[in-house]
Amino acid sequence: MAEMLVGHRYIVHLERDGDAALRWFQAHQRHVAIVLADQNMPRMRGLELAQELRSIDKQTQILLCTGYADDLDKLSASCYDISAVLMELGEPRVLLERLELVR
Repeated sequence: MAEMLVGHRYIVHLERDGDAALRWFQAHQRHVAIVLADQNMPRMRGLELAQELRSIDKQTQILLCTGYADDLDKLSASCYDISAVLMELGEPRVLLERLELVR
């Protein structure tokens, strides 16, 4: 997925878990427009990361991905000002369409 995004002229930075993503964001937030996170990351779930990101920056767009319909409901997403919830990342076209909408 990262290679596909780079091929569409996105600058991509990957982290191994939610804690590492939060630390990286804290150091580089001025250069981040969109955060794409998995709801089921190690060490910090996507909604927890979204809450932390919102306490730092209200403008960054946050997209959460999940493979489980019951795992992330619309109310939770709206409470954390999530820009979009993606069910599965299997189809690159869907991700690209969502990214264009929040850009």
